[in-house]
Amino acid sequence: MMTRSEPQGPFPSPDKAEPDAAASTGLNQGALDSILLFTLRKTQAVIMHDFISRFDPLDLRPIQLGALLLIRSNPGSRQSDIAAALGIQRPNFVTMMDELDRRGFTQRTTSNNDRRSYALGLTPQGEALVTKALQLLAEHETYVSATLEPAERRQLFVNLHRIESGLSSGGR
Repeated sequence: MMTRSEPQGPFPSPDKAEPDAAASTGLNQGALDSILLFTLRKTQAVIMHDFISRFDPLDLRPIQLGALLLIRSNPGSRQSDIAAALGIQRPNFVTMMDELDRRGFTQRTTSNNDRRSYALGLTPQGEALVTKALQLLAEHETYVSATLEPAERRQLFVNLHRIESGLSSGGR
């Protein structure tokens, strides 16, 4: 089993945190309820808890799944492009790719366009893993979206993407 060494900051690791621990304290949390940062963080913790429990048998973290999905959708893409799409630094991405390569899920070949970079692809074992992961992901998405109507779920994504886009472009 792979250890999770992602930096966690001041919050407990999502796979270690009890999703309902804050609610059971009896504390008045009203000071945090209208702060987007805290609401998103608490929501992310319960979503991660479900993800980790579902994907633990595959020994797959969210960022690894994201990389595998992007590689599957964009075979032959450069490492730097996939890293940028995931929003992670290239050295961290290379380390993750080393792990995925070691496990037999991905392969890197010299790019035809630029011999200094690698083109990424999935191995047959990687394709099989992604197929299993997509089944689990569908279950996970259904579970975490169960309290939303389809239109509300779509609107949530619109709003989150608008926030991300506005902040990424420097707009305030």
